[in-house]
Amino acid sequence: MTKPPGKSGHPAQDKTAEVNPDALEPESDERRLAILEAALACFFQYGYSRTRMEDIARTAGISRPNLYNSFRNKEAIFIAASAQLMATSLRGVIDSLSQPGPAWTRIATAFETSVVAQIELMQQSGHANELLEAANALALPIVDRYHTRLIELLAQTLEDADRDGSLALDRVGASAHAIADVVVMASQGFKAGEVSIPQYRQRLRVLLELLERATAKTD
Repeated sequence: MTKPPGKSGHPAQDKTAEVNPDALEPESDERRLAILEAALACFFQYGYSRTRMEDIARTAGISRPNLYNSFRNKEAIFIAASAQLMATSLRGVIDSLSQPGPAWTRIATAFETSVVAQIELMQQSGHANELLEAANALALPIVDRYHTRLIELLAQTLEDADRDGSLALDRVGASAHAIADVVVMASQGFKAGEVSIPQYRQRLRVLLELLERATAKTD
């Protein structure tokens, strides 16, 4: 389906959007959740600028007035949809890290099932660059909070493994938080340029394997 051209660029962030970046919890209201799922489908299919409120309302199966009863404008929907996507990703990370097994294996699984899966969604849409630009312009506090929370979760996993003796973080002379920060920031850098999913997985695998060997406990 060919969409009529939308306005170029991204408007200033809606400061009154009802999203708390510090909470970053999945949406619990079923009506709002249905709208956000419809909005994500539209954003992935058409990109940010070409998606209209009419598209979201139609995809959600509601009228425009009902849509505006839940969200004041497209910017607010995009911010909330970004929060929903990242909150869902974090839930996946928590689930993976809570499983039994070596710390670095669980961390690798967490990235694969949540972070890599999110990147695949973006790339498959054909509007990855535009959506990333929109996220940085409109939802930067949420993106920052996502990275902060991801670092906290990885750091806690590493701290627990160091405490129970399955890892020896003192071998690299860095704290669990510092190591987790390197992993998350490097994983973001791995996406730079025209990188395929296999290339991203390879880069991430090499990094995690190097860190696993560097922090392995020695007899």
